[in-house]
Amino acid sequence: MLAGVLAAACSQARVAINSCTITLGWDAPTTNTDGSPLTNLSGYRLYSGTASRAYGPSMDLGAANCSAGSCTYTVTGLTPDTYFFAVTAYDSAGNESLVSNETAANVN
Repeated sequence: MLAGVLAAACSQARVAINSCTITLGWDAPTTNTDGSPLTNLSGYRLYSGTASRAYGPSMDLGAANCSAGSCTYTVTGLTPDTYFFAVTAYDSAGNESLVSNETAANVN
């Protein structure tokens, strides 16, 4: 589901505080895990951390920024490090999908 990191960037502020952003992209799901059409997609959750598969609490992205079946979300305010990301989808009943493939980005 998660297509990977589209862009990673950092800018150095005058007070030596880094402001890094990572833009993630993924394809919106169209079917449930049983193969039936997905008709009640409500949103996405983003999982992230600085170690593979060791995510902190999820961030509810709602419908995110999706157009023509392709979604993006930009994570801001990061410090230089390696980050790992995965996404899930959820429906109007609160059912959450399995976690997507993980993607990683090194920002410095």
